[in-house]
Amino acid sequence: MIIGTTDRCMKGLANDIFQHKIDTDHMSIERVAETIASQSNIELLPNNRNKLKKKLDRIKTQLKHIRFIN
Repeated sequence: MIIGTTDRCMKGLANDIFQHKIDTDHMSIERVAETIASQSNIELLPNNRNKLKKKLDRIKTQLKHIRFIN
């Protein structure tokens, strides 16, 4: 079962949409977004949030992705 899933995923990642690889290991979230936008010819809106607001927004997003057991 896992082997079939792996093959399907690898086949999907071979699609042309994944032709541009970005090494994000040492990049900030903002820099990754800028790189993707640049490669996609997308203009990003200015980010006028202060450092605290950015941190709170990130925590809020992380909390939204926690699955609570019913």
